[in-house]
Amino acid sequence: MWIAHYQEYRADMKKAMELTGESKDTEADRIIRKYKQILYGAAEYEDSIKAANEIFIEARAIYQIVYGYAANFGSCTPGQNASPLESEIGKASLCSFVWRVAGPALCDFFARIQNKQPLLCLSSVLHDMLIGTA
Repeated sequence: MWIAHYQEYRADMKKAMELTGESKDTEADRIIRKYKQILYGAAEYEDSIKAANEIFIEARAIYQIVYGYAANFGSCTPGQNASPLESEIGKASLCSFVWRVAGPALCDFFARIQNKQPLLCLSSVLHDMLIGTA
């Protein structure tokens, strides 16, 4: 099921990235919302009424599909040379789908298997804690 969803997502997102201005961002957000709705049966993980274990199974499947695709994807077109770092960055960018759609569920799953409580933190607060304020 998620293999087909991921292929559809990639096609939809490719079309969205061809748009310009705000319509590009609006369409990309709509696409992400679509797949969150499929996974969670709700707009966000926290709002889902699905059983957590059911979501975890699907989120892990998405992770495996996306990272498998990225690992097997040649990020350079034939005849183009890229450094190993550029190649890995290209592959990593292919993984945004799993984190944008299933990230909260995967983080919760990991916390649970570690017997830990997840910590909700704004990225700006974390940045200030790690980097400091200017």
